Amino acid sequence: MPSAADAPVYVLRNATAGPANPDSDPRGQLERMFGERLVFVETHNSAEGERAVREACEKASMVVAAGGDGTINAVINTMMQQPSRPPLGLIPLGTANNLCRALGVPLTPREAYAALGSGRRANIDLAKATCDGQQQYFTCVASGGNSDRVIECLRHEDKAAWGPWCYLRNALPVMADLTGYQTRLEHDGGELNLSLWNVMVANGKFAAGGLQVAPRARMDDGLLDVVLVEDGTPLDLATISAEFFLGDYLEDDRVTFLRTRKLRVEANPELRFLADGETLTGQPFEFEAVPDALEVVIP
Repeated sequence: MPSAADAPVYVLRNATAGPANPDSDPRGQLERMFGERLVFVETHNSAEGERAVREACEKASMVVAAGGDGTINAVINTMMQQPSRPPLGLIPLGTANNLCRALGVPLTPREAYAALGSGRRANIDLAKATCDGQQQYFTCVASGGNSDRVIECLRHEDKAAWGPWCYLRNALPVMADLTGYQTRLEHDGGELNLSLWNVMVANGKFAAGGLQVAPRARMDDGLLDVVLVEDGTPLDLATISAEFFLGDYLEDDRVTFLRTRKLRVEANPELRFLADGETLTGQPFEFEAVPDALEVVIP
């Protein structure tokens, strides 16, 4: 990889992400920051994105992902396949921007552009999911169970109209008809067999529309935070929901919380996970913390 002094800075912008306003187009401000070193690439599909990330990993002193959590997830998964990985910068243009929240990156695009010049770096863990012979990295949370059903019902127009509140709005019909999953979990400390509403495997704190579903998670401890919400009554659900918004719901008797380096999950009916919004299917699911996997730019 070229030295930082003369190597280009690659900014990879998802052409479909972000509102149509001046703040969503970083080109002008970044040209003033990086001058002729700036390489600005607008991608329209996954193939274009993968090519751009591979080229950036070969040539760049910094790779900047400008988009939502899906864009960042795709960039990271391609970066993890490369022998050389430059530091990753972030410009939030999505609905939730969960990784940016976890790292303290400003959620206003114009302020996020300026933060790229901070010179500060930090190494963060990633989580790796393996299922059906495929591997997928994620930064924040993989959620399975009824939370997955909420996102399955989500439409693009819901995001446009409601922003982050769209996740809560879509939860209401699912909450009236919850499925219980008979789940077997193997972790570093042993084995659990539980009937669950939700399984959340977290490397970072945030999921969905910026909801802090794993409030104790850290991205530098080499561990996964696992949150298990047990099956119960509608009153149980109401209580847990209130505790979620008003206090620490991890202390509820119907919530099991554990930390582990590895986790194996199998359920009936079969779970489907969403890892940073990307679908994972095929049992069993195996999750693993990957310490110090990636260097990121922080404010």
